[in-house]
Amino acid sequence: MVDFRDVSFLIPMKIDSDERLKNIELCIDYLNRGLNTNIYIAEETQDPKLKDFSKLCNYKWISKNLNFFHRTKLFNDLCKSCNTSIICLYDCDVFLPYNQYILARDMILSGYDMIIPYDGTAYDIPRNNIKHIRNSDMNSINLNICKKRRKNSIGGAIFFNKDSYIKGGMENENFKSWGGEDDELYNRFNKLGFKVNRTIGYLLHLIHKRGSYSIMNHLYYKNNVEELEKIKKMNKEQLEDYIKTWSWVR
Repeated sequence: MVDFRDVSFLIPMKIDSDERLKNIELCIDYLNRGLNTNIYIAEETQDPKLKDFSKLCNYKWISKNLNFFHRTKLFNDLCKSCNTSIICLYDCDVFLPYNQYILARDMILSGYDMIIPYDGTAYDIPRNNIKHIRNSDMNSINLNICKKRRKNSIGGAIFFNKDSYIKGGMENENFKSWGGEDDELYNRFNKLGFKVNRTIGYLLHLIHKRGSYSIMNHLYYKNNVEELEKIKKMNKEQLEDYIKTWSWVR
């Protein structure tokens, strides 16, 4: 097992299907099996499903009944509660070969501010591959029959120097539920002049049912798209001034 105690994996959760619950169980098992690390989970719900996970990770229950999943805020709250110098914003449905986590961590230690631990290649993999993930046997997954996601994917897992993450404004809490927040983060940290890069390799996304918070026609999706486009149009100075208005960084 690799010593990964200088990293905290931050995972916001809202259980919207049985498959999502199975995915987080698998995710925690996979990370803990290969890495001696820290896992922080914040579950936003009035009906917690993950309380028993406190034996396996740092678990926080956020008792709220919102009409959206405030994923970006949970990332920021978890960042403030952890005490490692490196964080990884992590989705419970994704898996990487262990060497890519290690390479991303080492690149942060070498001076990078933000590292995406794969080269932009991401696959949606069928659930019959769960047995291979449980055995840490990625080579047995036939990627030729898996659906390739968009080119130059960004989300799923992002490593940060924690101080840089805070200095750059952290997650933009104007994003609600799902859509656009990872692209905004990548665009913002590049525009602000932080040292950003990728590792080699691919990311696997385990297919799951999508609840109302993670589909493209949810209530706040249009607002998310508009926020992303607004950030893209800003120059560095405008972006720095905009970040100063964010309540969560003051």
